Amino acid sequence: IPVGIVPDSTLKAKRIPESKRTFGKVIAVARIAPEKRLTDLVKAINIVKKEVPEVTLDLYGYADSSNNYQAKRQVIELVNKYGLQDAVKLKGYTNHVDQVYDDAQIFGLTSTMEGFDLAIMEAISHGVVGVTYDVNYGPNDIIQTGKNGYVVDYNDYHAVADRMIKLFKDKKLMQKMSDGAYDSARRYSPDNVWKDWKALLDDADATLEGGDR
Repeated sequence: IPVGIVPDSTLKAKRIPESKRTFGKVIAVARIAPEKRLTDLVKAINIVKKEVPEVTLDLYGYADSSNNYQAKRQVIELVNKYGLQDAVKLKGYTNHVDQVYDDAQIFGLTSTMEGFDLAIMEAISHGVVGVTYDVNYGPNDIIQTGKNGYVVDYNDYHAVADRMIKLFKDKKLMQKMSDGAYDSARRYSPDNVWKDWKALLDDADATLEGGDR
């Protein structure tokens, strides 16, 4: 059962076509922390840029202070190593994430593991296409390959890059996936999530009726 919802106001909002978004815009909304493996996302962008020079990656989220901000330092070191200073930006925290989603084409996720991952749920509700590692527990349920994005093998940042290149080079496919993202977000409407919870509660009541409570 989803642990988050997409408000009806978002589900009913005007859809933003791909032609109105910034071409090549990839985003991640996450803490800059070791388990998020954002260095893998930078590695993927380095590959994509050779085929799609316009690609950019914006990282939104505050930096984890562990080990003297090690995760942030590793991202910066890799950006400098690949010469991606103009393409990869650490944007920090934002109070305007809806605007970020409405301008992006792809949401990248290369974490070691995730819970439900509210950020990628929010992203698809704004028509952002997801490209994610196949990790427990949420991303590989929220993203359905061929419908609203791609799920690739864990650790395979080359596959992440390949799917991004495929999307950027096929405008019709990108629009189809964006439409699929909007459509799939209906699963997380308040009414639909409540139906899932009610079914569970009803089942629990039925199970407990004849036994010890």
